[in-house]
Amino acid sequence: MGPPGASNGSAELALEHDCQRSQLPSALAARFVRLDDDAGLRTWLADVERRRAGPFKTLAQRVLRGYMSDFDANAVLDIYSMYLLSTPSWQRLLGGRTPGRRLLDVGAGSGDVTVELSPLFDDVVTTELSRGMARRLRRRGFRCVRADLATDPVPDPPYEVISCLNVLDRCPRPLSLLERLRAAVAPGGRLVIAMPLPYAPLFYEGPRTLDPAEPLPCQAATWEGGAAELARRVLIPRGLEIEHLARAPYLSAGDSKAPVYELDDVIAVCKVASLGA
Repeated sequence: MGPPGASNGSAELALEHDCQRSQLPSALAARFVRLDDDAGLRTWLADVERRRAGPFKTLAQRVLRGYMSDFDANAVLDIYSMYLLSTPSWQRLLGGRTPGRRLLDVGAGSGDVTVELSPLFDDVVTTELSRGMARRLRRRGFRCVRADLATDPVPDPPYEVISCLNVLDRCPRPLSLLERLRAAVAPGGRLVIAMPLPYAPLFYEGPRTLDPAEPLPCQAATWEGGAAELARRVLIPRGLEIEHLARAPYLSAGDSKAPVYELDDVIAVCKVASLGA
C-alpha cells in the first residue's frame, strides 16, 4: 500500500485507541474494546526512521506511479511498511489460539499486518491482486492466491477467521466482496473488517485512480459517526453481528516528506448471523 495518510512527524501522531462512546449507539458502545499503545506499537515507532524511504526511493516511487499502481510501485521498491495491531492486541479481539484454526487474509499487501495475525492460526492463506505484493508475501512464507474475491472463487473455504483489513476503501466492489467473504466463514467463525474513517474510497487500475462501482453508504465526518454507519448500513444488513469494535492507528513508514503517515481505523470483529433472524 502507499502512504495511508498525512502527518508531519511522529510527534504529531494521534495514535488514538479510544472514542466518544456517548456518540455511538448504545449496543455498539457496549461492544467497544479500548486497546493499548502496547510494546509492538512502541517498537515499530522506535524503528520507523530505519524503515523510512529516502529521497531517491521517494522520487522513484513517484515516477513508477506514472506506469503502475501505488501497490506495485511500493512492491518494486520495498517501501512504506505498514502497522495496525500487535499479536497480543489481535489475540484480545479474537480470543486465544485454537488448534486447527484457519485464516484467510484478503488483500494482504506485503504481509506486514499478516505477520502479527498469523501466530494465532495453524493455516494462513492470503490473497492479493498486485503481482509485486504477491511475490513479497510468498517470499515471507505465506501462501498467496492472486484473485479478486468480489468475482473470483474464495480459495479452499471455509475459514474460522477471514480478515479484510483496509481493503473495502480500496476496491471497486466492496459490497460484493463482503457477500462472498461472509459465505466463506465457517460456522461459528468471524469476519474481521478494518477501514480508515472518515471513509474516502478509491481504487487503482494501473496508474489510474478510479471511484468504486459500489461505494459504501458511509458519509459521516467523525470516527464515531462512520463506525455507526458501517455497522448499521453495511454490516448488520448483511448478517454480520458486531462482537467487538475497536479503534487503532493505521501507520505507514514515511518518506522524504514525513517520517510516518497515519490513518484512523475502525476494526469490527463480526459473527455471521442469519439474515432472516
